[in-house]
Amino acid sequence: MVNSVGKASVFLLASAVLLMLSKFYLPLLSLIALSPFFVVLKSSLEGQIKPPHWIVLSSVFFILIFFVWSITLPPGLYDVLRMVFYGFTLTLAVSLFFMTNKFSKNRLGIFTILFFWLGYDYLVLELYPQCSIFFLANIFNDMSLVGWSRYTGFMGITAWILLANLLFYYVFFKDNAIFIGKIRWISLVYTLILIFTPIMINAFFSEGHSPITWQEMTDLYVRSVIPNDTLYAERGEWVGRTAAWVSVLILTYSLVKQKVK
Repeated sequence: MVNSVGKASVFLLASAVLLMLSKFYLPLLSLIALSPFFVVLKSSLEGQIKPPHWIVLSSVFFILIFFVWSITLPPGLYDVLRMVFYGFTLTLAVSLFFMTNKFSKNRLGIFTILFFWLGYDYLVLELYPQCSIFFLANIFNDMSLVGWSRYTGFMGITAWILLANLLFYYVFFKDNAIFIGKIRWISLVYTLILIFTPIMINAFFSEGHSPITWQEMTDLYVRSVIPNDTLYAERGEWVGRTAAWVSVLILTYSLVKQKVK
């Protein structure tokens, strides 16, 4: 599908524009905005795009998005070097998928990226929390729509966004489905159910629950301020923490498989 740097750039530009629009105007767009990005990633995995080209394209993609997002940040949070660092290292973290797929054939396919992305975000939160201002979850920061984040933590929102995009990639772009008229309609129905279930739960069971915000998360992890919400105080960012451990297990298994070959 994407067999040249030019085509890859078009897909990444489309993804970037959708993410920018989701940040400033329509947050729900973020649930499909990364699908073109995953098309490029999968094409790189299949050898249609050379690894150095993928690293450069993906890094520029992230840095461009973070640069635009930073327009609305207070001066104290605006830092070009921070954008470059997080954009480049996030690309490397996501690219671990290539290594594990080569040595151990990821059983979950492209969905393995979910663990590497969230795991890396959790590592960033622990070691360089200033970069957490660029987490995908900030698209929905302090919005009642994600009141359910009281149960999942702030990074649960990132997991929701990533899972939705991976599912939409599978429905529309896997095997060129949308271009040859073979959209997976049943899978689309399942995808919509998975996406809107948290919203429905929020509407009927989490009424009055305010969402976990970026400020609350950083207060807990940077300033050690114990939140009033005892559940969040006890669990913290358990989604990211779990993803980090799963990532370690996947990497370890991959390295072992490589050694025994």
